[in-house]
Amino acid sequence: MGRLRIRCGKCGNSWEVYHRDNWKDWRARTCPVCGESVDEQSWEGVLRGFHELEDANLELIKDHSQAHKTMFAVDYVADREKESSDLREEFEELRENLERMEKEINTLFYGVEG
Repeated sequence: MGRLRIRCGKCGNSWEVYHRDNWKDWRARTCPVCGESVDEQSWEGVLRGFHELEDANLELIKDHSQAHKTMFAVDYVADREKESSDLREEFEELRENLERMEKEINTLFYGVEG
């Protein structure tokens, strides 16, 4: 069984809601750090989508076990949100590239190293 990983846009915290948890309980949709909550109507939509994905994976498992087909599984990965550590790494890489380019420009135009 799967789980949901929720990220809070206010404080940046992430928490997980497991299949065994009471998903109808307000605590499942509330950030444990800052207390912000997903709107109840939006949460219902999230749960419907999650259960649809779970059902699709169960169907793939059934195909594999009953029809001896290749096993597949489907996950959802949001590409519009990056983990803050990913952003820090990307920023550091861009900063290093900028410094390198500034040194190259100084060397080319002014004959100055560094």
